[in-house]
Amino acid sequence: MKILALHDSDEIAKLLMDIAIITEADIVSVPNITKFREYLSKYQFNAILIFEKFFNEAIDLVLKNPKASKAICILVQNEESISKFLRLGVTEANVETIPFNPLLLLVKVRGLINAISVIKQLINSGNIKFDFYRYGLFNILNVLTETDQNLFLVVKDVEEDKILYSLRIRGGQVVSSSLELSKLIEINLDDSVPKLITSEPVTHEDREIFKDTADFYRALLKVEKESQEPVVVRKKKVTPHRDAIIKVNPLRSRFIYSFPYGGYILYSQPFEKLSNTSKAIFTVPLIDETILSALKFLKLKGGNFKLLTSPSIKTYLKLRGFEEKDFFKPKEEVKIFEMPHLGDRLEAVFFFPEEGILISGNLFGSYVSKDIPFFDKIFSSHLRVFHRANISCGEKLQEALKNLESVRPHTFYILPTYGYGIDITAVDTVFNILTDLDIPREYRTLELAWDDLKRLFPLETIESFDDFLKALEQQDSAVVYSLLDEMDVLNVVPYEF
Repeated sequence: MKILALHDSDEIAKLLMDIAIITEADIVSVPNITKFREYLSKYQFNAILIFEKFFNEAIDLVLKNPKASKAICILVQNEESISKFLRLGVTEANVETIPFNPLLLLVKVRGLINAISVIKQLINSGNIKFDFYRYGLFNILNVLTETDQNLFLVVKDVEEDKILYSLRIRGGQVVSSSLELSKLIEINLDDSVPKLITSEPVTHEDREIFKDTADFYRALLKVEKESQEPVVVRKKKVTPHRDAIIKVNPLRSRFIYSFPYGGYILYSQPFEKLSNTSKAIFTVPLIDETILSALKFLKLKGGNFKLLTSPSIKTYLKLRGFEEKDFFKPKEEVKIFEMPHLGDRLEAVFFFPEEGILISGNLFGSYVSKDIPFFDKIFSSHLRVFHRANISCGEKLQEALKNLESVRPHTFYILPTYGYGIDITAVDTVFNILTDLDIPREYRTLELAWDDLKRLFPLETIESFDDFLKALEQQDSAVVYSLLDEMDVLNVVPYEF
């Protein structure tokens, strides 16, 4: 039996040497991640021991190497660390406290190797049904990373035959969960409930999103630290009214909001379907084909309305027939941020400090699948995919977010031109998601990826990309939701929408 051990502890080294002396086990100890990566790529081992301080980096390397052993034992320093790793759904064999009995550890590792072998056989035969405590969620997820399976892994209460939570598996990796991490951890730690791990034909709305299984583990281990951060409570000043949703295409919709402003009703963007435009102010946060068409329609219809926009957009519109009298000058405290070429050539963001409302163009926008009052983090994929398709580059995005950092603590609502409005409960979440977002320089367009995505339309005969677009137009919101989630996972950039 060959074991690779990652640690930098003299105490662990001595204990492992005792195992090597009194048994036939071949134990290779490495002191850092660099050496661990080297040995993992060059040699085959039956089991892997990881000192807890190296876990976050080491697990990433192990799970990205399909040939690496998935019999993993974590060496921890105290009982507190054990309870922390129990969040991952480990078994007794996956965790060992230092100092340990060398022979008992060897027995544990042998049992772990056998358990991993059984898990592999059952998964390969399609029989995914495991006792939570005997086989461990941790071990099952690790084995799944060696596959390319797409499924929902479900944790159930055996006695009540009730689903406690589910994990979305894509390409063998965990990409989302049906519960917030804090609730998921409570379930994993509650050993009073008999639990079963199985695969079932269910679906869920993504409460938490992950890059892969290693990212899922890291997120579980971080929860306690994040929950201790102080919560900033802000009091809402005014609540904008949602006046209309104008669908542009199957993925894109304009959400139009309004609120009282200086004796007028201020709209977050041009509202061409408004019957009475007197006392109406239309904000113009960007110029694209859709917004320009709405403005032309309003001009032809006439009426005593005003436009509130940035200096550069104002100049553009004056060259296209609008006059100085058509524009409204906001109060001095209103902040206007010019953001040319962020998404469109002419784009801006407006912040109204008295109301705590920020109005934007493409920035903070999202694709739309379901009608909800305001953005919820389960629609994070809609936000990410939209920005990958509509923001010019990562540098422009980060520059824009940095410029808005001063108004972020005072923002109660964000009203983008496209997609869901964002209320105070999600403002920080959206800022953080976009701060971490990578805008790819190389990407797959929807047309290139449609062959992978058309499986979401099982009742349709789809033979071409045009057929795919027609099917998309006819599908309900649940299918659109799943489609956007798939695009996010596959890094598809739907420029077509």
